[in-house]
Amino acid sequence: TIGRTGGGDDGSTSSLTTPVTSEASSSSLPGETVPSAAPTTAKPRRATTTTIAPGLGPLPLYFVEVDPRLAGIELSLIGLEQQHVLAELDLARQTLIRRDFGPFSADSGSIVVGADWVVVTGDMAGTGLVVHDDGSFERVDLGDGWQSFQQAGTDRFWRPRDSNGWGPATLFEQVDLTGRPTGAAIELPANSWPSESDPAGGQVVEAAGDLYSVDATSTSHLGSGDLIGISAVVMVTWDCDERLRCGLFVTDRQSGDVRRLDVDKLGDELIERLHNWTGAGGQTISPDGSLCAVMQISDDEPRLSLIDLTSGAVYELGDGRFLPVVTWSPDDRFIFLLGNVDNELDDGWGWGWGEGDLFAYDRQIGDVFPVLSEPVEWRAISIRPGAA
Repeated sequence: TIGRTGGGDDGSTSSLTTPVTSEASSSSLPGETVPSAAPTTAKPRRATTTTIAPGLGPLPLYFVEVDPRLAGIELSLIGLEQQHVLAELDLARQTLIRRDFGPFSADSGSIVVGADWVVVTGDMAGTGLVVHDDGSFERVDLGDGWQSFQQAGTDRFWRPRDSNGWGPATLFEQVDLTGRPTGAAIELPANSWPSESDPAGGQVVEAAGDLYSVDATSTSHLGSGDLIGISAVVMVTWDCDERLRCGLFVTDRQSGDVRRLDVDKLGDELIERLHNWTGAGGQTISPDGSLCAVMQISDDEPRLSLIDLTSGAVYELGDGRFLPVVTWSPDDRFIFLLGNVDNELDDGWGWGWGEGDLFAYDRQIGDVFPVLSEPVEWRAISIRPGAA
């Protein structure tokens, strides 16, 4: 199911000028076992206060201080601030651009990023907001307001045509960024549920306990079980065998081979999927298909973790007060995530649904660290497509 959350808009944006002093945290990556790198128990070091000066250009441009491990990497991160500001962080140039699109009830995690545009979802009126890189923006009907099923790697979306607002739609038409139909359509049977966009194309659909990939011309059976993560390379599910032994199963999408994954120290813990707020799939699994970001839950205490899809080793990134939104660098080395070192964003449910600081996990050294020398307040994160 697709989670939905709300949140008030206080009309403020983060200043990036508050100094932060904290203790250092580091860990190593010894072979098959992976240490906890939770910043909730060991605070990463912040650099000294940096004055962020506005630069020149048609939109406000700020110079920022990026952690040395990321400085020089040709990569742009897109974040959503306070429901009405899009921030673009260029790691190589160490600059930050903000685009304020005004009042809009955007939801946490609710952005879909293209080459020169961002779609913000979450509007109760049933429209998305298309924000262009030149700062212009417009409301466009691309979905049901909460979800936008992007056609992976394109500027096309699958828009429901027959949803009554209470149940899942069964007929989807493909539209472009202006909301104009292209002529392609997907028709689903009754009692099926469109889960998210398939990173390999089309939609992932749940029906009668099984998973399918459906596009305008074909349908393919993916497997069974509860979907934990999917990319164009692999699919991860929570399933049970004929003897009711349940656990994680990994499916190779090219060969169709399915194997059970023995997860280190699983015990009675539950493994749950990171909620997919926008319907855009693929961000929880690394580009090479080797790692999957999940929530591990024990005694109602959630922890954000990475699971090695070959060995079953677990990389613990932090507790459940991390926003359940992650994205990967194209080279598989870094996973970027939102969190809060001091756990001040708890909404009473044990989850941090507000804004979070920007962190990176370096899988080469097994360390979580803040991306910038001073904190940000983002509620969504994604990578700019085409980044090196």
